[in-house]
Amino acid sequence: MKTLLFMHIPKCGGTTLRTILRSWFEPTEAIAVSTESPQTITTFKQREDYDSIRLIYGHFKYSENIHDYIPDSSYFTLVRDPIERAISTYFYVKQTPAHRLHEAAQNLSVEDFYEECLRPARNCMTNFISGVSYELDSTPESLHIAKEHIENKFLVVGTVEQFDQSILLLRRKLEKPIPVYRRENLSQKDFDFSDSLKSRIREDNEYDYALYDYVNQRLHEQILAEENFDTEVSALKIAQTYFADLILDLRHSNAELKKENLSHVRDLHVLRAQNKSIRVNNEQLNSKLSQSTSKIHDLTDTVLKLKTHSGSLKERIKKRKKAIRRQKKQLKARQADVSRLRRKLDKHVQILKDLQNEIEAIQSSRLWKTKSFLARIKAAIKRS
Repeated sequence: MKTLLFMHIPKCGGTTLRTILRSWFEPTEAIAVSTESPQTITTFKQREDYDSIRLIYGHFKYSENIHDYIPDSSYFTLVRDPIERAISTYFYVKQTPAHRLHEAAQNLSVEDFYEECLRPARNCMTNFISGVSYELDSTPESLHIAKEHIENKFLVVGTVEQFDQSILLLRRKLEKPIPVYRRENLSQKDFDFSDSLKSRIREDNEYDYALYDYVNQRLHEQILAEENFDTEVSALKIAQTYFADLILDLRHSNAELKKENLSHVRDLHVLRAQNKSIRVNNEQLNSKLSQSTSKIHDLTDTVLKLKTHSGSLKERIKKRKKAIRRQKKQLKARQADVSRLRRKLDKHVQILKDLQNEIEAIQSSRLWKTKSFLARIKAAIKRS
């Protein structure tokens, strides 16, 4: 199976998509990298083993050459109408106090914010896919390179406007189950951009619009080539209507159980370490006991001769034996704690398996056809 490289272009539906992708791959198979965090790129490129990686995701451009480190890989990304992307970016920044441009979005007019903060990164999607630096303006050559990369290196390039269709096309290519999801990280618009500003954005992002139109046409042709695709889209919408909230709650519950399970595993490791330490101490005490016994035998004749000291020696031996018994009792108590934790861990593992079975049943069933299905879901939630 090829490794999937998800190139997350900012404000192009990536937050929701990351959630979907993480549901398709095991945590040990996925890693995140980002051009905004160079250390993640450096750490990735310094790895010794890439065979176990099946998903790489994050804000990284083609120029990072991630594909050189995993030859058997394909890219995937989403693009978006550049005007809608600019609008979404502005409102996201304005509503996110932690963002580095938040203060500018609060203090500048929307026109000035675009001019100072967004316009320098014009044709962003073309730059990401072609690998051209932000410091250089895109050119017809950049657009040509981006199209070549899409044809030769990308498994699917979808659009935010056809998000469901893009995800279903990808899941068919990867042979993954149909996902049920809710859109995340959606910016709330307080107003619309003026027509003059939209015209300016369209003019500045000439190559992004050409790329966007090209992707739309290519996506349309790919969808037409798929069998029963409209039926699958309808099934997805039905699942989202009736079960998205329920599936999300189950996933949250599953995540919480995994966290609790990890906590128990850590506690178990601590107890095992403590038990090992007690065992070592016990061995040392037994060794000391043997040595003491030997000394007692050696000193028997002396004790008989030195009756005046026999009382104190017997008292010391008595205390030492008492201490040994106390240590043995503590060891038994620790062992009982370990057994109790193991039983608790087994119980949680079984709950996780039951929940996983229910989720698989959800994904493989005709969700809208039987009334007993909802009862199964409620029963699974009640058991968890």
